[in-house]
Amino acid sequence: MSRRLQVFVSSTYLDLKEERQAAVEAILEAKHIPAGMELFAAGNDSQLEVIKRWIDESDVYMLILGHRYGSIESESGKSYTQVEYEHAVATGKPVFAVVMTDDWRIAKQATVKDPDSLTERENNKELKAFRTLVMGRMCKQPDDRKDIKIAVLQALAGFAHDKRLVGWVRGDADDKRQELEKENAGLKGELAAAQRQNTAPTDYSQSIVSTSDEEWKRLRAALIETPVVINHGIRVITSNGVRPAIETTNALKAMIEHRDYLSRGVPTNAEHDFMQSLINNVSPVLLHHELIEAAPATKKHSHLVLRLSQNGRNFLIWHDLQRLILKPALPPNSR
Repeated sequence: MSRRLQVFVSSTYLDLKEERQAAVEAILEAKHIPAGMELFAAGNDSQLEVIKRWIDESDVYMLILGHRYGSIESESGKSYTQVEYEHAVATGKPVFAVVMTDDWRIAKQATVKDPDSLTERENNKELKAFRTLVMGRMCKQPDDRKDIKIAVLQALAGFAHDKRLVGWVRGDADDKRQELEKENAGLKGELAAAQRQNTAPTDYSQSIVSTSDEEWKRLRAALIETPVVINHGIRVITSNGVRPAIETTNALKAMIEHRDYLSRGVPTNAEHDFMQSLINNVSPVLLHHELIEAAPATKKHSHLVLRLSQNGRNFLIWHDLQRLILKPALPPNSR
């Protein structure tokens, strides 16, 4: 069975946006699942336990270390990036790091508006000690984005053969397929009856025949139970009050509310905070359930785009049918 590893990508943020993007693209190209919490975690102690849980639930921890130490976690006095790294090492998580060289920093300083933003200003001693610690373990030292992709692909090729890593596999890859097909036949009957009453389009049943009603329900419940964070960038006044710039919601609500973006495809090189939160916070959950896919570059988008898969479109059709036909008492946070 095809197994996908979940890779937690850790780094400082503003100075390594392009490098993170290169790593994420390499992970997606290798058909694995990137994960990361950097957009909203820095400087927020309440998120540290969430970060640790994500690391614990991932198969591999990857660090991209530049020449900035990063925001300081108040209890330990260390940077959040170092706290994440030490947690991964302490818990026995497979760790892989890319440590950006001085040549990379010098070359990049010539291309940015603020060259000093790539260099640590306050915690040089701590940064030097951290880099020494990281370079004492498995790591690569790339000079550019291309080298990062090569390093990531090489590392993942090795991890993919490690049978100790659990990874993720599709839920329909086991011996229950015949049982699910029987359940699905019952769902097709319900849909056919609804169609005879002219309460639904006549082609909906054909689009979801591969998954049973119970499987969809379990998937919906899993998405509701999975918290995600959306960074809207600004506060917005809605009919329900003021929506905060950074909003905690669940994966189902995020998928439904932002289905238009996911249908068109979210380019992995998007720089807006909102798009970055879809890429880094929401997409790992949806990729795990194969509700979205990484599509190859097009003339319009020079980088990979994340968009709804056929499974994702089928799930949304099923979810809409539940509301339009059966009208069950759906949980309020799933609408």
